Amino acid sequence: MKILIRLAINAAAAWLAFTVLDGLHWDREWLTLAIIALIIGVVNTFIKPVLKFLSIPIRFVTLGLFTLVINIALMAGVIYLADSMDLGVTSDGWQWTLAGGLVIAIVSSVLSTVLD
Repeated sequence: MKILIRLAINAAAAWLAFTVLDGLHWDREWLTLAIIALIIGVVNTFIKPVLKFLSIPIRFVTLGLFTLVINIALMAGVIYLADSMDLGVTSDGWQWTLAGGLVIAIVSSVLSTVLD
């Protein structure tokens, strides 16, 4: 049940990011949104903790700002995977990718706090 709640949270966060930000595009299919949410969940569960651990020294030196670089890279990876699967997901540049990562992180965090 908890996995389904996380999937719904990621889907809601991705929907909001793609709806609010003009530079992120998707084909408006709900199945696409579910697949994107699944990709975000897998990336956040397995890849993000490893990258954050490996980047502790540089995050310390940059006072945590390197976390934004990690978020951009992970969001770009999600968009790349979704695009390579022909899901109709694109970004108009790294700024939109960063904004999308931030929106998804904030919305996901707020919804997780409210629903847990």
